[in-house]
Amino acid sequence: MIIITDAIDAVNAGEDVPEVIEHDEAGRFDIAWHSTDAWRGYYKIKSDLEAIESTWGTGNWDDAPAGHASDDMEAKCERIDAELQEQGSELVVVLSPTSNVFSTGFDLFKK
Repeated sequence: MIIITDAIDAVNAGEDVPEVIEHDEAGRFDIAWHSTDAWRGYYKIKSDLEAIESTWGTGNWDDAPAGHASDDMEAKCERIDAELQEQGSELVVVLSPTSNVFSTGFDLFKK
């Protein structure tokens, strides 16, 4: 499994989220803000890789619906990666911030 944290790392460093991430093993990812209203939104991640799912997760907070807590997302990613490994592929996970400081975007791609 390849996990790409460049967008999260930029925010944590007080920098803007990059518009493009070039990853040596996984290729290019284009990142664009998608506004859902005047103050909320999330980043859309595009790639030439096959998109599997775009979702979000939180830390171990009680406000996360079932299946959206970080532990659940980690288990889901590990399961998908194991299935892809059996097919000779690999899971690429791109993490990105959202307007909710307690949630993280998860974009899953098949490499």
